[in-house]
Amino acid sequence: MLPGENAGVERFGVEYLGEASERLESHPDYKDRGEVAMEGYVGRPIKISGMVYAPTNEQGVVFLFGRLAPELGFDVEQVQSGFPDCTTRRHGKFCRIGFEFRASIHEGHPARGADTVVCWDNDWKKLPQKYQHLEVIALRDFVGS
Repeated sequence: MLPGENAGVERFGVEYLGEASERLESHPDYKDRGEVAMEGYVGRPIKISGMVYAPTNEQGVVFLFGRLAPELGFDVEQVQSGFPDCTTRRHGKFCRIGFEFRASIHEGHPARGADTVVCWDNDWKKLPQKYQHLEVIALRDFVGS
């Protein structure tokens, strides 16, 4: 981190994890699920009104999706803690969403339980056979840095 870059991070006592996946994965608090679950860690700076840093976990993805939903053409109907995580309308069509920090974390869910996976990082090089029907939206593609 350059001097003066992310000064707010130090002011609030959080640690900047940055963009590099390797840095996240080597962090001692990194969980098998592919996210840093502890409070006090932030991702890279992003340019989205109302959100300063990139998500480091699923809840950050949910919040960022809420900020971007209109731009992405979604009208959110319901958000819940059970799967599917969210129901929406997109261009008038009903859509069930599963939120994940990384797309591959979705693999534990029923094959036909969602229509779309919204994640921070699409780490699937190729969709698994049972998820061929899914649309994967990686929110990192929609934020500036």
